[in-house]
Amino acid sequence: MKTKNLLLAGLLMTGMALSFTSCDPKKEQPATPVITTGTYVLNSGSFGKNNASMTYYDLATGVATADIFNLKNSKGLGDTGQDALIYGSKLYVVVNNSSTLQVMDKHTATVSKSIVMETSPGVPSYPRFMTAYNGKIYVTQWDGTVACVDTTSLSVIKTLKVGPNPEGIAVANSKLYVAISGGLNKVKDSTVAVINPTSFTVDKTIVVGLNPQGLIADALGNVFVVAMGDYVKVMPSILKIDGTSGSTTKISVTNPRNIAVDGNNLYVMTFGYDANFQAVNKKLVIVNSQTSAITNSNVLTGDSILKTPYSLDINPITKDIYIGETDYVTSGKMYCYDKLGASKFKFSAGLNPIKTVFVTNK
Repeated sequence: MKTKNLLLAGLLMTGMALSFTSCDPKKEQPATPVITTGTYVLNSGSFGKNNASMTYYDLATGVATADIFNLKNSKGLGDTGQDALIYGSKLYVVVNNSSTLQVMDKHTATVSKSIVMETSPGVPSYPRFMTAYNGKIYVTQWDGTVACVDTTSLSVIKTLKVGPNPEGIAVANSKLYVAISGGLNKVKDSTVAVINPTSFTVDKTIVVGLNPQGLIADALGNVFVVAMGDYVKVMPSILKIDGTSGSTTKISVTNPRNIAVDGNNLYVMTFGYDANFQAVNKKLVIVNSQTSAITNSNVLTGDSILKTPYSLDINPITKDIYIGETDYVTSGKMYCYDKLGASKFKFSAGLNPIKTVFVTNK
């Protein structure tokens, strides 16, 4: 990112995508891959360019297949891929600027339904992030709502007003936690809304940091929130909402950006920017999610992330760490490390690889 405005646009809008192939020259991309055990990478695509894409990486063969969505469905994914998750037999992908929720078979990547997300007929709601709970998909939307999608009928069955520009969402303690960013407002918000999914009402709000966006929960019901600040004077911070008491504490990690959880380990990707807005001091910190103590100040011992880290995900089976890299202009790259931080492999990605999800042959 060359200017402050472009940096802010990248943080708020998340964009850009192209296609990608394996970095191993001995591997050739198959025309029609069989999807068994591997990863899908969602690439945002440049905002307003209608070029979001997905890649499938086969863990057994080490082959990456570019633009798997187009290959399987003979059409593009849409404008600005935002989030993805696998729930049951389906793969769900949010496409923000196209205001759609694409629903696919996780083993074939073929679309079963494209759900149009709207505030009212013809008025897009601009979906952002999602989580799954008790047979429903819950989607935050920039129109200030959370939408509840039934996974049987594949339709929006209700929406709830929560606050300006909600972002991250997670399930903890049988509740939904939603980061209310107010990110498009002159004055940012600083709260997390706690929703009762049964009554679908807001139980309470919790004050966290300015402009909360990333949000994730651990298995004990603790919720971690990355507050991005105002990008000028208020720097990013990370806070913990205790799963038992509901109290909040700040975690002593400088410049947190992306977060992921595995067991009692909270992974935090940290970095700052130099005078040319290039990412510097890139580290992957591990925090004990129970004690909030830093247990490793930089777990990565393998290949260095050369450009800007853009996504962070943990394979729940292998415990491998996946980091997406971007420069907001050219094709990105995916790095895979083992749980000790040693390099395993890497492969080319689309612009802004924003999310990695993992499919098994079960």
